[in-house]
Formats: sequence, C-alpha cells, structure tokens
Amino acid sequence: MTNKIFAFLVIGVLVLFIVPPVFAHCPLCTAAAGVAVSVTRIYGIDDLIVGSLIGAFTISTALWLNNYLLKRNKGKKYFSYQTSIITAAVFVSTIASFALFSISSPDYYKLFGIDKLLIGVTAGSIATIAAFGTHNMLRKYNSNKNHLPAQGIILMAIFLVFLNIGFYASGWIF
Repeated sequence: MTNKIFAFLVIGVLVLFIVPPVFAHCPLCTAAAGVAVSVTRIYGIDDLIVGSLIGAFTISTALWLNNYLLKRNKGKKYFSYQTSIITAAVFVSTIASFALFSISSPDYYKLFGIDKLLIGVTAGSIATIAAFGTHNMLRKYNSNKNHLPAQGIILMAIFLVFLNIGFYASGWIF
C-alpha cells in the first residue's frame, strides 16, 4: 500500500514539472469548482455553500461548452442566443437531476420552505454570471486584455466568497 502511495506522489510531482503552465479559463475554473463541491459535500459543509459552488460549476460548464462550440465554428454562433440557451439548459438540467435523483435535503435543511441546495445553486449561478460579466467589462476597458493572470477565476472566487459571507452574516448558515 505504501509503495502505491509513494508511486502516486512521485508521478504527481513529475507531472507538475513536465506539464507546461496553462492559464485556461473555463476548463480550469470548471475543474476547480467540481473539486470544491466534492470536498465540501464529503465534510458536511452547509448546503447553501455547496449549492453556490454547484451553481458556479454549472455556469462555468455552460460557458466552457459555449466557447468550445464557438471555436469549433470559427467564432460564429450555431444559433441565435446560443450562450443564453446553453446556460439555461445546463442550469435546468442540473436542477432537474437533483429532483430526478432525489438529491434534496430533509426539512431541517430548508430555508423559507425551499431546499437550501436549490437556493445556493441559483445564487451561485447568478454570482458567477455577474463575475464573468465583470471580467468581460474589465477586459473591454483594457484593450481586450486581462489586468491579472486568471482574472476570470479570481473574480469568480471573490464573488462566491462574498456571496457565502452574505449567507453567513444573514444567519442562514449554521
């Protein structure tokens, strides 16, 4: 068992030195949000926080898919309102999967009679859309360049931190 752990650590360190650094926006953001959701659920963190991370993951995935389709079609949209439709479809399918697979909480995990996970997903999605909108606005005023490396990821993290501080300050997280 210890040999397997040692081999895993050695391979992990080698990969860090071999793989060139990447400042990709959506795939990195999506992976980070997915890992964060998994870790928080394992440790029993409040559903509002978990939901906000799921919302960020949902919107990041939708925007990543939209960017992939734009690149595949040489910068042109396949259909009108492509970004909005893809984002809405991914959001609705995420919420529907909660209902389909009964990933809801007992009554003591509800806020105003609504599942805290659903509230968190919705608020996290809105915060992530606002963060990406802010990112795009900052780029627009800086000759289509980031002010910082990984600016979009940093803004998304800041927006989510302030959202969850707001949840805590309101007394909704216990």
